Amino acid sequence: MKRSYVAGFALLLAPAAFAQERPIAISANAPMMNERPAPDMVVGIGLSSLGANVEAAYRLDATYRVRGVVMGGVDVDYDEANEDGDFSGNLTLGGVALLGDFYPLQTGWRVSGGLLMSKAELTATGTANLQDATNVDTAVAVRFARDIAPMITTGYDISFDDGWSLNTEAGVIFTGGIDVTYTADDPSLQDQLDNDPDLQNVVDDASAIPIYPYASVTVSFRF
Repeated sequence: MKRSYVAGFALLLAPAAFAQERPIAISANAPMMNERPAPDMVVGIGLSSLGANVEAAYRLDATYRVRGVVMGGVDVDYDEANEDGDFSGNLTLGGVALLGDFYPLQTGWRVSGGLLMSKAELTATGTANLQDATNVDTAVAVRFARDIAPMITTGYDISFDDGWSLNTEAGVIFTGGIDVTYTADDPSLQDQLDNDPDLQNVVDDASAIPIYPYASVTVSFRF
């Protein structure tokens, strides 16, 4: 139970937001082919690297939009047994994001930025096999170092004439690292956990990961 479960956590998490545009209406009086629509409301559902997502967005004008995203719905069992220990637990994915969308060319391409309140966490209990041959019953928790983390993304909205759109997005979440904590069931053995070289390598390696990748695909409808 060392580097392998941290890598597994990162893969299962891997970084919650998306956007869409109102379809372009072309008429004889339209001043330009890519002119974007007046303010409107958009709702959508999709999948992201933090689970299923539901979002709502409001366009302020042709260039700016605000968006809220709720992600989650992933709750899976976690089990790992090897020479380093035997652990079982639960992995949950989710979060809430508030983003601003910027359409610099007033087309489907956008750049977004905002804050994510992450609910992603891996918790497990089991036995850690230390370098000194001691077996310690312990609880493990893995989560982003920042409870509220900044994120930036870029994406593109493909709109259709009936109000529907397909939205893709990719970016990064600035997690500040990944926190891995070990807590011994017997407090008198905590120092052995804290001073075990292998466990501390896991803690140090995880804390050195400053960003987490984010991606999403969403289907949206404009009102």
